Amino acid sequence: MELYRETDEDLEVPQVKTSVCDIAEGKQSIFEELDSEFHDTLQQIENYKRSKQTNDDCDCNPAIVYLNKEVFSILLDILEKTLFKAIETDSLKYHKSPFNPMDFIAEQLWNLNPNHPERQESWVNIFDMDWAKEELLRNKRPYFPFSWIWSKEYAALKIQSYMRGYWVRRREDVQEVRQFWKALQEDNIANKELRDLKPAICECHKKEQACTNNNL
Repeated sequence: MELYRETDEDLEVPQVKTSVCDIAEGKQSIFEELDSEFHDTLQQIENYKRSKQTNDDCDCNPAIVYLNKEVFSILLDILEKTLFKAIETDSLKYHKSPFNPMDFIAEQLWNLNPNHPERQESWVNIFDMDWAKEELLRNKRPYFPFSWIWSKEYAALKIQSYMRGYWVRRREDVQEVRQFWKALQEDNIANKELRDLKPAICECHKKEQACTNNNL
């Protein structure tokens, strides 16, 4: 029994004849298909945006015209100043900060009001305005801790001042002087109390003498 043997004819792979033109035509058709899908999707988005557009988005709307002309022209500049102020005070680095952006914006809007140009010449702090004082009387704010109010430089000066005073007070000669003045103050207080008691003692002594004379 003979085993099956592979021949050269069995090992031959059928060759597919493809030309450069066929490959180019295939790529071109794929590109055209993708381009068509992209433009269709873009057209759908534009149609959706037109369907959602209302009359409020029109530039002829008086409310939008007023906001763009009278409000945003001033407010956008103030918002930019607020961001720079927050960076200056390191408010973007720490969770708690003494800088209050709402107070800053209110102060800027009040002083830069175009209907009152005289306010720009005499700038008023937010906490010096009458309406702000009345509002704070009705709704009092909690006091800020010193860590919110003091800068690092001012806090360092306060700590250094306290430590210098402590080192001076703990010297022996200074302690001796402090003890002297403390003892002198205690003596003065004792003498004053004694002087205050002397009239009462004299009054009691007079009453005793009067009672003795009456008994005699």
